[in-house]
Amino acid sequence: MKAAIVGLTLAGKTTLLRVLTGREHSPAVVLFEDEDLHRLAEKVRARKITGYPVELTDFDGFGKQFREQRTGEILNRLVGYDVLFHVVSAYLGDGMGHYEELLTRMILADLERVERNMARVEKEVRAGHAPRTRLEAFQKARVALEGGRPLSALNWTAPERKELGGYGFVTLLPQVVIWNRAEEDSTPPPALPHPVVDTVLLLEEELQGVEGEEAADLRQAYGLSPIQPRLFRALRQATRRIRFFTGNEKEARLWLIPEGGTAVDAAAAIHTDLARSFVRADLIPLARFLEARDEEERRKYTRRVGRDAPLEDGMYVIIHASR
Repeated sequence: MKAAIVGLTLAGKTTLLRVLTGREHSPAVVLFEDEDLHRLAEKVRARKITGYPVELTDFDGFGKQFREQRTGEILNRLVGYDVLFHVVSAYLGDGMGHYEELLTRMILADLERVERNMARVEKEVRAGHAPRTRLEAFQKARVALEGGRPLSALNWTAPERKELGGYGFVTLLPQVVIWNRAEEDSTPPPALPHPVVDTVLLLEEELQGVEGEEAADLRQAYGLSPIQPRLFRALRQATRRIRFFTGNEKEARLWLIPEGGTAVDAAAAIHTDLARSFVRADLIPLARFLEARDEEERRKYTRRVGRDAPLEDGMYVIIHASR
């Protein structure tokens, strides 16, 4: 998965990158972990723990580099990203104003792309080279954007979303808002149409080298829990992903697949060869796996399923494949 970190000047984008990856420059990879993964590693006595990798890019196209005449170039640079991490500089005072300002810039960029492509889409539909759904989706998008609404606020049919998917509209991307407030500000962030992670990024950075009771006391004083687990939950919510786990003495690992994914989708996430040679899968809720005293008790809670069996969040999975 690839995430672009966006925000206005001084929002804290680079600080977020350092907090998550320890690096100043992007792209950089963060491996998201959670308590369930660590409990699994302890249970199976894994020598290695591997979280879910997300490649982060510190993207300044909507910050100080933003120019309305450059919106096409900006959107071209965002093609291929799966989600936005929108850092809001709430510590500067007007957090909602900063959020809305960047949202407006993204809406303007998408509107410019709609206008630039509309004539060509109309021509393609008249010539029968494109389905009418594409033109209808563009018309619907233009009305929304002209009214100041992001494309994510609309209900899109699957065919409409497919037709828009290749044009790189930024307001169609899932978004997580990182509400970067001042240390002394205890005001909760506003309700937004995206998952929101409330944090003090400068404090998070200071705490990177602090452990134990001192770190816990500081977090309690500012009402903050560690950002990574909360950001990971928000990421899954925004992108509509569920977790599954694999683990043995060699490695405990956390994976994500889209909601509604099946056993063969889990196999494909691990390796495409596993999906091609898939025979069956053993599924057990991770909580049951962890509490089971032995293999016999574990088998009581295990379901053996075929390729199309749906997965629920938090399953321990064993894939059986033909050689």
